[in-house]
Amino acid sequence: MDREFNIRDFAYGAKKAMQVISAKLMNGDFAHLGNLVSEEALNELKPVIQKLSVSQRRQLEVKESDIYLTFPYQIGIMFDEENKDVQKRWVEITMVFHVLRGLKEMRESGEEIPWNMGTMPEYQDKVFVCNYRFIKEYTKGQESDWTVNVVNHFKPIDLVNELKRH
Repeated sequence: MDREFNIRDFAYGAKKAMQVISAKLMNGDFAHLGNLVSEEALNELKPVIQKLSVSQRRQLEVKESDIYLTFPYQIGIMFDEENKDVQKRWVEITMVFHVLRGLKEMRESGEEIPWNMGTMPEYQDKVFVCNYRFIKEYTKGQESDWTVNVVNHFKPIDLVNELKRH
């Protein structure tokens, strides 16, 4: 569909977009997300973010220097063939970002970062996973830019604790 597509370039751009979006979400700056995030995703995000405390909102912002792993999790191609004259097409790519708050400072101080840090109590509140799903329309004559239609930030330890409660 796109001969110029390069997953490495896409991942770089996705990382930059995630940083911009996370900062705007932290500040509650929904008005300036319209060209980056779909209207449906914004409608889901607004009420959730507005209920967050100030300290919870601060945790939304992701700095590039705190990202230690980025990868595409899922790539999907969708077709809508209801209209016989125009075959609508979209591509969705879910990107996963693993974040360790303060990673740059740890590296600068020479601290060894263990691979199993998510299981270690001293790191559990600093480890986050961010999932962003990007979508682009490739319908002939209606191509669009990449936008985000799903945003999800979580701490793995919160999932573990939730499972223990049930």
